[in-house]
Amino acid sequence: MQQHQENTREQILQTQSLLEELRNQLAEESRKLDARRNEHDLLKSMIDSMEKVILRV
Repeated sequence: MQQHQENTREQILQTQSLLEELRNQLAEESRKLDARRNEHDLLKSMIDSMEKVILRV
């Protein structure tokens, strides 16, 4: 019984460690995605502005 509890406790600790690692990876990927979205929006805005200037000429 004692061994089973220790095994369970060790599995819980390993799972918590893995969960923390996966959360960190998710946060990093979310930041990368956010940066790419911001870059896309900025480029789109710049292109739209340039098109308006060209059409006025």
